[in-house]
Amino acid sequence: MNIFKKNNNLFYLIYFFLYLTLITGFIFDENPAGGGKKDYLLLQVHLIETGFTNGVMHYLFDFFPNGTLQHSPIYYIIIYYLKSIFSPDIIRLIIIHIFLIIPFYFYKSLKLINIGNKYICILIPIIFFISPNFRSVALWSGREILSLLFLIISIFNFIKFQKNKNTKNIYLSFFFLILGSYISPEIGIISIVYFYKLIRLINLRFFFKLFFFNLILSLPFLYYIIFFYSDNEFNNPLLVNLYKNLSSFFSSICIVTIPFIIFKDIKKYFLFILENKKLIIFILFISFFILNSPYNYEFGGGVIYRLLNLYGFEKIIFIFGFLGFLNLIFLIKEKLYYNLFVIIIFILHTSLNLHFFQKYIDLTYLFYFIFLFDSKKINDYFNNSILVKLFLTYNLIYYIANISYRIY
Repeated sequence: MNIFKKNNNLFYLIYFFLYLTLITGFIFDENPAGGGKKDYLLLQVHLIETGFTNGVMHYLFDFFPNGTLQHSPIYYIIIYYLKSIFSPDIIRLIIIHIFLIIPFYFYKSLKLINIGNKYICILIPIIFFISPNFRSVALWSGREILSLLFLIISIFNFIKFQKNKNTKNIYLSFFFLILGSYISPEIGIISIVYFYKLIRLINLRFFFKLFFFNLILSLPFLYYIIFFYSDNEFNNPLLVNLYKNLSSFFSSICIVTIPFIIFKDIKKYFLFILENKKLIIFILFISFFILNSPYNYEFGGGVIYRLLNLYGFEKIIFIFGFLGFLNLIFLIKEKLYYNLFVIIIFILHTSLNLHFFQKYIDLTYLFYFIFLFDSKKINDYFNNSILVKLFLTYNLIYYIANISYRIY
């Protein structure tokens, strides 16, 4: 009997228990990552009240393009229409229950790539119910819920196409990726990874059919971005944002790669450093210049930057950025060139905005690690009971630390 079927009851029991913790968090206005409630009040209360006074068209073509918000306007239009039907708390409950579909599709996608043993049914709820940032966006109806839902459905269908070559799946994959891009435009960059993989799977004619399919469905939003929203005085050029956010990106990666490094390969990790010490010293030297970028904002920057900034040590952030880069290279060195290409996509996905937040990494890194990187090392981690225990401990500590910080 399939190992997943044997453990379905355990999976559903844990899933239901963690669902109850989510409902409890909703009742008591839990705010584990700190920014969820603030974003909700700013974007789904104040913005809706002030931005839609003259209707949706005024908001879309007059109010929003001249504001400071760098998000897509689509999600807030959806919230505006929902508010005409439901109370704010009912909308939050609806979004919480939509959120539940994400771990379900994550689970289904893991089955397709043959990752999973009896512990996988424990691992999935941990990721989505204990992670402070996942809990925050779920409890406070963050726009990321819809974009991540569309992303994981897209990934699920892309994997199915790789396995069965059914054209319906590849069209569904791009369709849901485009839907996600309407909510969070940065998600669309993942299409480059898809097209790269498709080069070896389909003929040139089909490749161009898919390209034009994507282009046609993206035209309305591209038109809006180019003609109504691109000339925004409150943003920097994208390359400036990229440079300023690089140190935050890699220092945030340092945090999420810790459980992968301290797993069972800690000795191999130090051996890797010793065998490549000259290269690593050179990378550290380069990091001093590239990963020491000046992130000078009162909020954001990632957990490590905020802690360093609190004690006046922000100038050494390049060390943690270097460690994040080193950890990534250790994990994905088997097929280095392809995985470096995916890292570039990951950086572009998360680091082009004016501000950088830890949640940009926390909400997406497992999608990249498991489904987009090509690393047997990472896949093997998710088949090992030790990693599950470490992952549980790590996320619990991270969650408790966030809650304790908010209380005290």
